[in-house]
Amino acid sequence: MKKRILFYYYYCYGLGHIQRILIQANAIKRKNPSFDVMVINGGRPIGCFDWPKDIELIQFPVVTYGNRSIFEVAPRNISLSPKTLANLRKEMLISITESFRPNVVIVDFFPFDRRFLRSEIMPMLEHARKKSKKMKAISSTREIIGMNKLLWNTKIKRDVSRDIENYFDYVFIHGDPEIFKLDEGLSSKAKSKFIYTGYIVCKKKKRLTPRRIVHKNYNINNSFLITASVGSGKDGFSLLKNVILAEKILNIKKRHRYKFIISSGPVMSSANYNKLVTLVGNNKNISFQNFRRELIDIINASDVSISMCGNNTCAETLLTRTKSIVVPRVKWEKEQLIRARRLSELNVARMIHPNKLSPGLLAYEIKRILAGPPARHGIDLGGADFVADFVKAI
Repeated sequence: MKKRILFYYYYCYGLGHIQRILIQANAIKRKNPSFDVMVINGGRPIGCFDWPKDIELIQFPVVTYGNRSIFEVAPRNISLSPKTLANLRKEMLISITESFRPNVVIVDFFPFDRRFLRSEIMPMLEHARKKSKKMKAISSTREIIGMNKLLWNTKIKRDVSRDIENYFDYVFIHGDPEIFKLDEGLSSKAKSKFIYTGYIVCKKKKRLTPRRIVHKNYNINNSFLITASVGSGKDGFSLLKNVILAEKILNIKKRHRYKFIISSGPVMSSANYNKLVTLVGNNKNISFQNFRRELIDIINASDVSISMCGNNTCAETLLTRTKSIVVPRVKWEKEQLIRARRLSELNVARMIHPNKLSPGLLAYEIKRILAGPPARHGIDLGGADFVADFVKAI
């Protein structure tokens, strides 16, 4: 039976959400070629990905948080009042569901976050349900919410639980409950709709570019290869600065035993990016770029991966079983810190708290992890195929 699948997401600045949406959409089309798949981006355009020709992408007029409240919207690029733009977006969503008539609607990270968009998401779901009582609504989220306690209060927990109970048939949690079980103080009825898909990765291990080819492309020769990435790069400057300075310690006396491939992320500010470019200079041991589409292949070919422990990079490192050093974000939200601590407990990553980070400590940990055993785990990484099979079955 041919089905129509509609994804809705709101892009802020991180790459994790759009990557997970894109991987799921690709998996659905790969396993179910006759399905129609449409993706709506309610946030800023993101241009660093090659969008598949067989997946329709619709870009909405952009809204941002207004007046410092997560429950208000403000136009970003057009001169409309917040109320007028909110109504326009709501009518656009209703019109799309009227014409497309999706069998399955998958909403990213809502109602856990993005609650300022509730006024457009709920009417969309209600309208889609009216058009087809068999329509299934799915909330899709990473395995850790990690919200700031001031935002994730008792009222929000109650409201999130109520929205899940009343509007969603299932909640996809992209992780492994043996690693982390999402609770967040929600109601029993809401949690009864949780389905753990496994982590989502963009490639299967057997389809990754062989290590020898990556090494040849980057002229690694007989050196250790260290990869450092910080997702979108918005808050990754400090980590990458320490990585660049750690290289100078490791390659003291110009032994060139350690080669680095560093990705700053496409959203890092120009000022910070230029500072890092200057710091790298003409260092032949460092390959520095703002974005690498083949990052998972590079991680697979690396001896050590250094990251902030975002959901996607974590999953890619687990897939490749590359030795991992994680320096999580601790401001704003605790998601990365919670994940990093758990992976450290399982001995599949070595965590450095950012308050303790220094070039010397990072160089020491790189040497230490290289001398240790390879990462071993049985973590579920089959999330993309699970989603594709699930939407076909329901």
